[in-house]
Amino acid sequence: MPVLTQGPTLGDLLKYEAPNLYSRDRATVASAQNLALGTVVGRETASGQLKALDPAATDGSEMAAGVLANDIDATLIERDDAIPPLEELLAELSHARACAEAGSLAA
Repeated sequence: MPVLTQGPTLGDLLKYEAPNLYSRDRATVASAQNLALGTVVGRETASGQLKALDPAATDGSEMAAGVLANDIDATLIERDDAIPPLEELLAELSHARACAEAGSLAA
């Protein structure tokens, strides 16, 4: 019997969302990227476009701006249909990061 596997879904990373897509924002994903659901993205300062988070960058994409709510294939062209949930997930990420850092400092 074949084994069926299910990939990640929005419910895996977003546990609650305000009604009427209140916590979402339209944004443009820069070209030459194929980003999966749940990818933490940063906003490039010069163009305002989203790129995968790169802590070593100096173009603005080193700061988290959101988490993608769907897969975005922008390998050939910029995509302006990305809708990252912002405040709720960033608050959860900040809390999780603080907990991880506190745990690593205690060790």
